[in-house]
Amino acid sequence: MLTGSAKCAITLGRMDIRNAVTMLSRYNMCPREGHLIAMTRLFGYLKGHSKGQILFDTHALPIGEVKFFDGGNWFQTYRNVKEELPPDLPTAKMKPVKIIIYFDASFACNMITRR
Repeated sequence: MLTGSAKCAITLGRMDIRNAVTMLSRYNMCPREGHLIAMTRLFGYLKGHSKGQILFDTHALPIGEVKFFDGGNWFQTYRNVKEELPPDLPTAKMKPVKIIIYFDASFACNMITRR
């Protein structure tokens, strides 16, 4: 039940506890007393840092674009596909955000910490 509540907190925006909850949720099948102590410390952290927030910077990063393919012809695959937007779509109030994702080429080979 505590793990589910912590995952709900992550869904609501508390990304700072994501790694701890992921590590503790591995032991849901057979939790021990140490896992309960760690989970109560996690909720103590949430209680002490209730004003925590994550700010997203919408400014462009000064890094060059990475080309993952040379001369790929997307038109050949998708033709002239356009995204269908609903007619009652609200107007955007902020600048668009560009999401850049970095990933580990070893795909988290460490089975304990997933690093």
